[in-house]
Amino acid sequence: MSLAYPNFPLRRGDIYKIKVKYTEDPTEGKERPVLVLRDERFDKITSSHTTVASGTSNSKYANYPLALKVDPKKIEGLKLDKPTFFLANLLYTIDKQKYFAGQPFIGRLSESLMKQFDVLLVLALQIDLYK
Repeated sequence: MSLAYPNFPLRRGDIYKIKVKYTEDPTEGKERPVLVLRDERFDKITSSHTTVASGTSNSKYANYPLALKVDPKKIEGLKLDKPTFFLANLLYTIDKQKYFAGQPFIGRLSESLMKQFDVLLVLALQIDLYK
């Protein structure tokens, strides 16, 4: 069985490789990994879109405070070629059919890594949860 969307449901923590660019045209742009952020429970409200964080293998983000480093050597079954930095300040809400159709499933982050990314999201969005 091929693990490619739409045959495989998108879930929070999933990683796919899609073409990302600052336009509505999914045929343009560079193919890069994205981390699915939106919980699948929201599909009942708005099933056509999801929110993702862009990933890069550029090592200049190694010390970037809003980047989560994901090392494929440390996560069993993760199909990334090299360490990838998912950026909490580079988010997209995108059409699932347009961007994910036929794209391969790369892997899924653990709950603990997603909690680490949640902290980065709070920092990136400057949300003060305790006021």
